[in-house]
Amino acid sequence: MEGFTEKIEEIKKAISDHINDSVSYTFCPFISDANYFRKPNPGMAYSIALQLELSLKHSVMVGDTDHVDGGFAKNAGIGRYYNINDFIAMMDRI
Repeated sequence: MEGFTEKIEEIKKAISDHINDSVSYTFCPFISDANYFRKPNPGMAYSIALQLELSLKHSVMVGDTDHVDGGFAKNAGIGRYYNINDFIAMMDRI
């Protein structure tokens, strides 16, 4: 779990530095790929959208694993997905 926490904090800092705002995240602690809340299944996104009253269609997801995170974004109907490196490069141009 230590490596995971460090990775998340690194991603949060990279995004926060570029948008000048706080960043929140969630994760699924379940190991089974069959779990509805485990990516690329959409359960985690649906749960957060309900809690925060978000429109997934108008949301953006930034991730570091395109085949998993991108698939999750697509399955959940999230409006835009960016790889963390592409997102940072895009923010640097603004």
